[in-house]
Amino acid sequence: MTNDMGVQREWLVRCEWECDELAVCSVEAMGDQVGVSTPDHDLLVLTTTRAKEFAAALDAAITQAEADRG
Repeated sequence: MTNDMGVQREWLVRCEWECDELAVCSVEAMGDQVGVSTPDHDLLVLTTTRAKEFAAALDAAITQAEADRG
């Protein structure tokens, strides 16, 4: 979603939820923090530094999962 200035602040991402049910998670820029919201509306809030660490860990996990599938 975008704000009045046309700047995107939220990204919707498809995900699998309980019992492999298709759902939507939200990733949002929240000032100097990043929020990740689950379909149950649980919210993980990370500073930009922690969000970068989270993104690096996620990339590493994706690489390993692809290798495991392999």
